[in-house]
Amino acid sequence: MAWSLLLPLVLATAFAAALYAIARVLSVRGRPSGDKTAPYACGELYPPGRAPVRTQFLHYAALFLALDIVSVMLALYTALRGG
Repeated sequence: MAWSLLLPLVLATAFAAALYAIARVLSVRGRPSGDKTAPYACGELYPPGRAPVRTQFLHYAALFLALDIVSVMLALYTALRGG
């Protein structure tokens, strides 16, 4: 019974790792330049220590986290209860 669940997981992990390795070998790598590594925010250059932080989606992230925790607790409750 355990092998029937473990084998697809191992095969999927091996397949994903193989795809990742193939993509890493075949990918084109550019050399980092000063322009690519410079801080950039909407066309304005900011000093590295003073970059603005946007918290526009913080409420959505908190709501997602709360609902995710509730769904896991509900799933565990129903699984342990036998339903």
